[in-house]
Amino acid sequence: MTIIQRVFPKYSAAAAQATQHAAQAAGFVKAAATAPNAGERLDNAVRAANSFDHAVEATRELPLQRLVPHAGQYAAGYQAAKVVVGLIVRSGIVPGAATRVGRNEVAAARDEFAAGIDRYRAANNSRYDRFRAINWISSAMEDAAQGVSMLHKDELSRPLMQGMRQTRTDMARDRDLSDATIRTVQDLLNKATSAFDVLLAQAEATPGTPT
Repeated sequence: MTIIQRVFPKYSAAAAQATQHAAQAAGFVKAAATAPNAGERLDNAVRAANSFDHAVEATRELPLQRLVPHAGQYAAGYQAAKVVVGLIVRSGIVPGAATRVGRNEVAAARDEFAAGIDRYRAANNSRYDRFRAINWISSAMEDAAQGVSMLHKDELSRPLMQGMRQTRTDMARDRDLSDATIRTVQDLLNKATSAFDVLLAQAEATPGTPT
């Protein structure tokens, strides 16, 4: 750990988080540009938009955005990725495109939640790593809320968000995490993914049906 990370753990964590999200976004942009079909292009464009969005949010926690190289480009990247998503969804060339967007939101949330848990468990009393973990969980909460809302299932979304919120609170208070709560969140994310899979299968079986 660097001296800066020790002295300014929250700001250092936000800067590192923004940089990591931006790097992930760049990877998704490249994958979208080289995707062999419109469906995979949509998948990667959604993930790119999410990552750029989280990079923008992380920079807002900083006293000066110039602490992060190229921070000013994150918002432009987000808007560009959203345009691609919108064009593909409205074109109708991908069956169940809107549903596919929701599935990718949940996939992002699952990855971010796992990253947050791993970071927190490896923190070893580091406030910097604790802030990094909290940032990951916050990103997961945003993406999960966006994705699961498309399923219109309160019995799934309510306990999911409650479990994520509890996990973030435990991290913020430097408490041991509840394995039961973590398993519940993971199970609910898997259920959401399965629900989207069913909807996508239906859409692909009946092309042209709005989803």
